[in-house]
Amino acid sequence: MSTLLEAAAYTAEGTRRRNAVRLPAEPFDGVVNEPVLHQAVKTFLANQRQGTAKTKTRGFVTGGNQKPWKQKGTGRARQGSIRSPLWPGGDTVVITNLEYRIPIAGPVTAAYFVDVGSSFITRTSQLQVAPQALDPISKEFPWFAPYLPKELKPASGTNFRPRASTGIEFQVILPVLNAPFRIYYAYNFMRLDDNVTSPQMAGWPPASMFPNQATYVDAVNLFQGFRLQERRTRLGFTVARTF
Repeated sequence: MSTLLEAAAYTAEGTRRRNAVRLPAEPFDGVVNEPVLHQAVKTFLANQRQGTAKTKTRGFVTGGNQKPWKQKGTGRARQGSIRSPLWPGGDTVVITNLEYRIPIAGPVTAAYFVDVGSSFITRTSQLQVAPQALDPISKEFPWFAPYLPKELKPASGTNFRPRASTGIEFQVILPVLNAPFRIYYAYNFMRLDDNVTSPQMAGWPPASMFPNQATYVDAVNLFQGFRLQERRTRLGFTVARTF
């Protein structure tokens, strides 16, 4: 027969009852069963969850559902999704490619190519700056608030400007791997090579913004025109699979 323990009993109002309650010693002797306690705590915490966590499936993601163009044969760089951060700026892209391939010997071929295209901005409303994004600057420098831009503007002479390159490519199918190895040389004959001038404002920047004359002179130089020069030529190679 198991030993009985006496425990004080209380009413719902919190007053102590006259008679104690006798309890079996085995479950109430104060020894903690840690594995059972652990399971009880985990069960309690799991029951507190709302169960509203949800992972977005493909149907809930904008863009990136399929490749923007096929892997090979377009002359463009390989892309798997339009959501890739590697895409350049602009909201409209127009591009075309011409290629004439000549067999040389066995698996070796040569191709003359011309790529023409442009990436430009047609919806300037997309360049508006959110006012709250500049609040920290306005609070730190109140006198500078009137000069803060309300929208971004493309550099003069860079929007709606076509680009084009031409060159030659040699391709060979690697044995065993069955993968094409390409080495190419391209010349950008419609590259951007101009002096770009930033927007000018009279008396800007004021010398009072800077601790000394040297830093002021360095800052003024940043407001002068600068050379925006794209690459003239490129020599490179790629290795790609056939699927």
